[in-house]
Amino acid sequence: MMIQIQYNFYPDAISFELKKIVLEHGQETVLAIHGGVGGVGSAGDENLEESICLGDGLYSFSLYDSSGIGFYSEYSLTLLPGETIVKRDNSKSLYGERVKFRLPFDRATLDVRRIGSDGQLLTLAPTDNPTASNKPTLRPTNYPSSSMSPSCGGSLMMIQIRYDSYPRETSYKLEKIASEDGQETKLASHSGSARDNNHEESVCLEDGLYSFSFYDSYGDGFSGRYSLTLGRGNAIIERDNEVIFRGEQVMIRLPFDGELLDVRTIGSAPSPTFVTPAPYTPFPTEGTPSPTV
Repeated sequence: MMIQIQYNFYPDAISFELKKIVLEHGQETVLAIHGGVGGVGSAGDENLEESICLGDGLYSFSLYDSSGIGFYSEYSLTLLPGETIVKRDNSKSLYGERVKFRLPFDRATLDVRRIGSDGQLLTLAPTDNPTASNKPTLRPTNYPSSSMSPSCGGSLMMIQIRYDSYPRETSYKLEKIASEDGQETKLASHSGSARDNNHEESVCLEDGLYSFSFYDSYGDGFSGRYSLTLGRGNAIIERDNEVIFRGEQVMIRLPFDGELLDVRTIGSAPSPTFVTPAPYTPFPTEGTPSPTV
């Protein structure tokens, strides 16, 4: 069996365990482990690939996210020469998930469950088809009030950036827009420096209209990744090698309403000119394959 992981922004928060379960008394034997306590994961990891020879029997594969905000990247379990047990693309939530499978492989007995903050197994993972891709899109549906953070008294928004090869060309600013007169108040800003790899900032926001502007000073586009999320991983926008020209502006209204999300490309004029709406795809309904941006 081949284990493949493409890490997200925080590889040192990701770990996994592969165990064999003895049917007679339920005893579990650890066969492989990576990351976390006793593992070898590190902040510089980008990809992982491991092969392991398995005999017939019952197995448990657990993928953990110690941060509890969800694993926004890809992993897969594959039986050679290519039969997929499970393949996930931005589809795990909270603290990870457990995949229980039997060899010889029988998809009818496959059991995928979320892992809670206390390590207990919760409901089935959010797809009936474990090979489905639930990639967050740039125009999600309305999210429930779980995005509200009692600690800040409003909505906690996370700004995350994984820089491309030229971090000094990248900057952003977050502004609140007064509905009455359109006046903008700067709330946060940041410019990358030569040695930057990643950047993260959390901002507590009250209800209202906001503008997030993401800039590439050179004008050749941003080939890294950035995202804006509310609460425990509810995506406002996620871009992966998709920001063109000098950047883009994202207009957000809180409480969040995906129908009002407005994303526009920034032109080359000294004062940013919004030339065309940036591309986005509708959020897929359950059972509908996720479109490609």
